[in-house]
Amino acid sequence: MRFVTTLAVALLAGTALLPTAQ
Repeated sequence: MRFVTTLAVALLAGTALLPTAQ
């Protein structure tokens, strides 16, 4: 289940950084 947790964290970080990049 480690992969699922890493994927969720990466997704949250991506959605959090997307508006900042713009």
